[in-house]
Amino acid sequence: MKKIDTKHLLNVGIIVAIFVGTATNIAVLSNSMRQLHHAANGLRQSTLVREKIFAAISHTVLVENIQQRYIMTGDVGDAAEYQNVRHDAYDNISDIRTVIQAKTATSRQIDQVTSVLESRLAEIDKAMTLATAGKKAAAIDLIQKSTSRQFMEKRKALVAGVISAEQGLTTYLENEYASALKQATVSFIIFILEAIGVGLLLFVLPRRELRKQQRTSEQLATYARDLDQSMADLTRERNEVSRLNNASNYLQSCNSFAELTEVAAPLLGRLFEGSAGALHTFAPSRNQLDTLVTWGEVEFVPYLTPQQCWGLRLGQAHVHHENAPTPICRHLDACNGANETLCLPLIAHGETLGLLSLVYKNTQAVQASSPDLMRFAEMVSHQIGLTIANIRLRDSLNEQSIRDPLTGLFNRRYLDIVAEKEISKALRHSRPLGLVMFDIDHFKKFNDLHGHLAGDTALIAVAKFAQAYLRETDWVFRFGGEEFMVLMTETQAKDALTRIDQLREAISQLTLSHEGVGLPNVTISAGLAMLEDSPRTTQALIEAADAALYKAKQTGRNCVKLAA
Repeated sequence: MKKIDTKHLLNVGIIVAIFVGTATNIAVLSNSMRQLHHAANGLRQSTLVREKIFAAISHTVLVENIQQRYIMTGDVGDAAEYQNVRHDAYDNISDIRTVIQAKTATSRQIDQVTSVLESRLAEIDKAMTLATAGKKAAAIDLIQKSTSRQFMEKRKALVAGVISAEQGLTTYLENEYASALKQATVSFIIFILEAIGVGLLLFVLPRRELRKQQRTSEQLATYARDLDQSMADLTRERNEVSRLNNASNYLQSCNSFAELTEVAAPLLGRLFEGSAGALHTFAPSRNQLDTLVTWGEVEFVPYLTPQQCWGLRLGQAHVHHENAPTPICRHLDACNGANETLCLPLIAHGETLGLLSLVYKNTQAVQASSPDLMRFAEMVSHQIGLTIANIRLRDSLNEQSIRDPLTGLFNRRYLDIVAEKEISKALRHSRPLGLVMFDIDHFKKFNDLHGHLAGDTALIAVAKFAQAYLRETDWVFRFGGEEFMVLMTETQAKDALTRIDQLREAISQLTLSHEGVGLPNVTISAGLAMLEDSPRTTQALIEAADAALYKAKQTGRNCVKLAA
């Protein structure tokens, strides 16, 4: 019987054990790689969903802005742009639902966001439908009753919930990635040790297998580095989106340029760390830009012309840095030590509304020409442009709500607001206050003889003359029809009577014409009520002035009477 070689048998057993262990480690390594791939895909999907949500919100706000502008102007181009942006908003909502497949808590929250957006778009469509049908008043009434602020608050809460849930998911995926990477590393080390053991035992392991294992090792190391870089990029993008969303919430909540001035400097200083900058807005004349906000240790010019900025002249972002052929903008010439500058036009709805200027002195910290900063700065400038457009639209709507559209005077609604404040001030400081009601004599007969358009001409002429003739501290209102109100502050009864009688005489000398045809002169009758002679309320003053006006009518018109 042949003697069994114990040493050989032991070597064979060790080799078999090593191969079995190697196979097991390969399976563990493969599973770890699948986990790494799953974590990376989850993080990418999470970032994509947030980007789509913010894009859908931005387009919804843009749809509302265009809708309001169309309602006020009736511009056909705005209607076409409205449809395009509306389709973009719905496309983003559709993309969100396409990306989210699994029915998780996060996907249900995202469905709530998309439902709120679709509901808001439906409200906007209703107002737009009324406007395109020629029902402008109904459309404006619907806008005023709109749930825009409730939508904003609900949208903020839902988006905050989505971000919180997505951050939890991101943390879970990051932990899963770290665990899988650790397991893969351990398995890989064991695998290498086992491979070396097999080589030492056999001494004849083919070089080809060794090279193959080496390539596999390099590929795994490369894949790990790529995943680390992807994680870093995803984390940076997530932070940028979070910072931009926070800034967007503050910017969109600004109701006036005063609030924007207060919010913008610290906000932009944090968004663009290491920079100095300025926010410029076009003056109403459009021939210059005023510097609204500045931050950092650089002194900017108080105003500039569009020709002084290459960004405004080119209609796009303009970068200047050392040793580059691009010129520095002339409005930044005085910024000593500025190694790099970035100018971005603020554009909304196709209109250039202002300029964002960034100045960097330390190019090692941040480069204005870097793609990441350029992309982030363009997103910020877009949000600022929308904010400025919203404030201007809000100011325009507010101005229209307190002005009489025919004469340009303040309307009766604004009289109630101003009178209450002025009466309170007069009582608090013991100052005189008078309210004058006057109207055009025989105005109905004037309309019947010369037509309503000629009557409108007379109303406009009287309104403009009264506003120009009276003091700047006096408030002139159109009360209704041919009736006007004048609120005279810090004026004694005698002086007020004299001033109004002079106004009456001057109006009677006005030369009127309509479409080149002369019109007869008009006269006015007026009644004056003083605060100390009446119950101290707006309504009591109006009634007293009305009674004095009636007295003037009874005594022959074309005169001024003081309330008893």
